[in-house]
Amino acid sequence: MFAFFARKESSSRLLFKLLVQLPVTGNWEQNEKVADRSNRLLREVTLKALVTAWDFDDPSPAIFIMKPFED
Repeated sequence: MFAFFARKESSSRLLFKLLVQLPVTGNWEQNEKVADRSNRLLREVTLKALVTAWDFDDPSPAIFIMKPFED
C-alpha cells in the first residue's frame, strides 16, 4: 500500500490509510477506526511514512513507516 501512495507524492513525508482485517478484541489504537459498521473486523488504519537518511553516520536513504503521532 505504501508504494502505491508514495508514487503519487513528491514530499518526503506521507500520510496514508489502509484497510486491515483484525479480530475484535478491544485493542484499538488512536490511528484506527471502524471501516465498515456492518463488519467490525475491518479497521481503517492511518500510517505515516518518512523517507530520510538512515543515520547521521550513514546517509543512505531509508523509509520509516510509523503511527502518525510518532517521530
